[in-house]
Amino acid sequence: MKKFYLLLFVSIGLFFSANVAKASHIAGGDINYVCLGNNQYQINLNLFVDCLGFDPGASQTITFTSTCGGTATALVNVTNPGGTEISQLCPSQINNSTCSGGTLPGMWVFNYTGTVTLSPTCNTWTMSWTTCCRNNAILNLTNPGSLDSYLQATMNSATDSCNNSPSFTAQPIPYVCINQQVNYSYGVVETDGDSLYYSLVNALGAGGTLLAYNPGYTAGSPIPGIAIDPLTGQLTFTPTTLGNFVVVVMVEEYDSNGNLLGTTMRDIQFIVQNCSNIVPSPTAGAITGLTGTSVQTGPYSIEMCEGSVFNFNAVYTDADAGDSLSIVTNLLTVLPGATITTSGANPMTANIIWTAPGGSANTNTTFSVTVNDGACPVQGQQTFVYDINVLPRTLGGPDQIICGSQTAQLTGTGGSVFNWAVLSGPPMAVGTNFSCNPCANPIASPSATTVYEVTSDLSGTCVNKDTITITVVPDYSFTVSQSAATTCLTQPIQLNVTPTPAGVYTYSWSPSTYLSSSTIANPTATINAPGTYTYTVTVTSPQGCVKTDVVSITANPSFPPNALPFVSDTSVCIGEAVNLGVTFGSSVPSVCGLTASGPCAATLQYQVGNGALTTNAYPTPYTSFWEDGRSQMLYLASELTALGMTGGKISSAAFNIATKGSTAPFTGFTIKMKCTSLTSLATYQAGMTTVYGPVTATTAVGWNTYNFPTAYEWDGISNIIVEVCYDNNAWTGNDVVQKTATAFNSVILQYTDGATGCALTAPTTYTERPNIRFQACGAVPDTSAYVYSWTPTPGVSSPSSQFTPATLGGNTTYTVVVTNSTSGCADTATINVNATSPAVSFTASPTSGFYPLNVQFTNTSSSNVVNVIWNFGDTISGANNTSTLFDPTHVFAQEGTYTVTLVGVDANGCTDTVTGTIEVTGQSAMFIPNVFTPGGQNPTFKVSGVGITEYSIQIFDRWGLKLYESGDINSPWNGGDSNDGTYFFMIKAKGIEGKEYDEKGYLQLIRN
Repeated sequence: MKKFYLLLFVSIGLFFSANVAKASHIAGGDINYVCLGNNQYQINLNLFVDCLGFDPGASQTITFTSTCGGTATALVNVTNPGGTEISQLCPSQINNSTCSGGTLPGMWVFNYTGTVTLSPTCNTWTMSWTTCCRNNAILNLTNPGSLDSYLQATMNSATDSCNNSPSFTAQPIPYVCINQQVNYSYGVVETDGDSLYYSLVNALGAGGTLLAYNPGYTAGSPIPGIAIDPLTGQLTFTPTTLGNFVVVVMVEEYDSNGNLLGTTMRDIQFIVQNCSNIVPSPTAGAITGLTGTSVQTGPYSIEMCEGSVFNFNAVYTDADAGDSLSIVTNLLTVLPGATITTSGANPMTANIIWTAPGGSANTNTTFSVTVNDGACPVQGQQTFVYDINVLPRTLGGPDQIICGSQTAQLTGTGGSVFNWAVLSGPPMAVGTNFSCNPCANPIASPSATTVYEVTSDLSGTCVNKDTITITVVPDYSFTVSQSAATTCLTQPIQLNVTPTPAGVYTYSWSPSTYLSSSTIANPTATINAPGTYTYTVTVTSPQGCVKTDVVSITANPSFPPNALPFVSDTSVCIGEAVNLGVTFGSSVPSVCGLTASGPCAATLQYQVGNGALTTNAYPTPYTSFWEDGRSQMLYLASELTALGMTGGKISSAAFNIATKGSTAPFTGFTIKMKCTSLTSLATYQAGMTTVYGPVTATTAVGWNTYNFPTAYEWDGISNIIVEVCYDNNAWTGNDVVQKTATAFNSVILQYTDGATGCALTAPTTYTERPNIRFQACGAVPDTSAYVYSWTPTPGVSSPSSQFTPATLGGNTTYTVVVTNSTSGCADTATINVNATSPAVSFTASPTSGFYPLNVQFTNTSSSNVVNVIWNFGDTISGANNTSTLFDPTHVFAQEGTYTVTLVGVDANGCTDTVTGTIEVTGQSAMFIPNVFTPGGQNPTFKVSGVGITEYSIQIFDRWGLKLYESGDINSPWNGGDSNDGTYFFMIKAKGIEGKEYDEKGYLQLIRN
């Protein structure tokens, strides 16, 4: 019972404190909605909070009531935890606002969103939000500090079953200057083309009650002299009193038949202050220099037809010459396709251009431009509203380019009956090259370029005709290929487009996610999240013909091995052996669970969540205000990978305690982990793996780190659930941890007394999640789970082994494919081995001769020979028998046959050997016989010699008659028909060494 009273006291105290904070710092807000179909709507709540105030929290409740009896509530969650600063300060002073701990006026916006189903359809649904209390500084409301803030929007879903409300885009809490004219626009954007009506309405309190105004102020005149343009929503006034003034605008939305579709309101404060600054001129910004096919109907208004264009300038000025002007506009949202460019600082000129597309008539085409003067610390501003009235005209759609036999869809707008005709080109044949006539949306299939004219029954000031040119250009074809249809995570897939005929085509791939480029023919897709991805490629020919095709890639939920091949030597000789092998970098496990490869050698730190939410004590892993507690917290894989964390081993977890309430240790303190595909938590998940504890744990303010005895392996793609539970026998107080808001149910928690904490079964869900720090490292791969394949296989001893010898027959690139037998994912890696052998050869000149013989050797080996060793085979020459010159000479001094050996060596130390022979002879000599016997043993008279280079012989009979003459020592005399007898010879010769021979003598011819 003691504990119950304490809890009740704390709860009341917290509620009271929160309301006091809200009383002085909620400055306004609005509600809008977007139809999602099937009676479902996205509800958006925007709250504007003084930075001296509080964080409204992670969620708010919207209440729905209807006149048809339906009720509902919706929880909307914050999309920008901690708020976004929107202070009206100059850039150099923004860090000095109260949002950052400074003294200048600061303002946050908190954006909340959620979904709700509103059934049955009804006129009227009312959606509302309320809180206490308003600011005591407000001047125009009676006793404002006691009044609630109340926001609402309405919806007539029976009239329009899927309507979108208008939304506000302008600066929400404007600071304005006393005695200076104010032009202010709410910057409303409406996407359905409905009509809008603006009015000033009464500020509301809880339940939608009308709040009372102080004397001199009313709902229609919350600031004396204020006026609102009912069609554009522009406010104009000149404030004369300092202070805060609540101004509430209602925007009513009507369809084309005048039926009310819904309303929305914005409740904000205008803060009037003394200014030394002069705000931008309220009379500047008028339309000037208008060109195009439109008509100016007022200083800030234009009338135009669909299909027409305007091009105008607007000049903005400020009396403070030193101010530098800038603008903020909703132009591009209201008028898609418009352009705005600015020049100059003060005055500043804006050039605005827009072409009204078909269907833009009678839609909301009013846009605003807010001019800021950059004054410090609080910027002055002025808003100008430009009313663009677009009238319907007849249009047939844009000109088109088709190729070959393609068809063109024509679209008639601006009228109800559309007649089509051909102005130039092949005649129209309904049912053959033109689908229908008259009709609004015919399909044309001309065989050549054709100009069509459409005429409608439209009446009014805009023309009821339009021309459309369908340009027919040469057809082409293309193929799309991909290196694989399936892949593992981070493994690249090569895409390629091949057009026929070849030419300069342009390419556009969509989406561009995971692609190396979206504008080339051959991008690479490297996908890091599992799933099936469909890419559309749009190919445009040089003539403008457009075609599309799609490819699909399925990314399996696993990472490939990180194979790192190696070789014992990258440069060897042909015929030598090397050792091939493959090791692995840090890998990503294919499954989650406790590691089998030991602790992390080195770790990196990853923090998920950097919020500082501590207003709510819950959720916290340390609910010691209760004896027993069990929390499960969901951390998404996308959050981890965004931090650069890949799959691997998680070795510790830590939580950051901001406020310590516990005074005793946590007994049975246990941490568990599990991988999951869940993206939101609702019930406790079974199958958790214990990574820490149970232990008795003591906590402290700051980061409390728990080192796991055995690391937990994460597969890099699953979301992670972290569970903390404990069992105490007494209660003390909660340890409040720092938390970050999430857009999903990220935490479930149960706390109680007298139970088993780790066995609790009935949790509550939360969208504030404790920040966590993981220590992690890459996992060590299980090489036994891999299958290996080396190619090419010739010379490889064991092609299916992780390590294998290989004998080289030449330069070889080895490829190893490593496949994870569990996941089927494979990695391919290559390594080059240079295997060389020099090709050695030489020439010698001369290769024979008499000693001393001087021989020139020329090395004709391959270019990779870097060193040579010659051995001349001349042992008599001693040390001169060898040489390392590339082209040496050698003198052979004695007669003999010499074997010359050349050994060539390349840069890798590989060798080749070649030999050659040199024949060396002695001095010249000549032998002259003195008798020969034709027909006998010596049938000719033949002179023999060695080293004879010149030779001549003459033979005479005894009477001096010359019988024979020759210049060839190898041509003997056979005696002819001479008789037996004595003959005379004369020989002149010269030897190789230069010796001259002059021999004369007699010879005997004896016939048998």
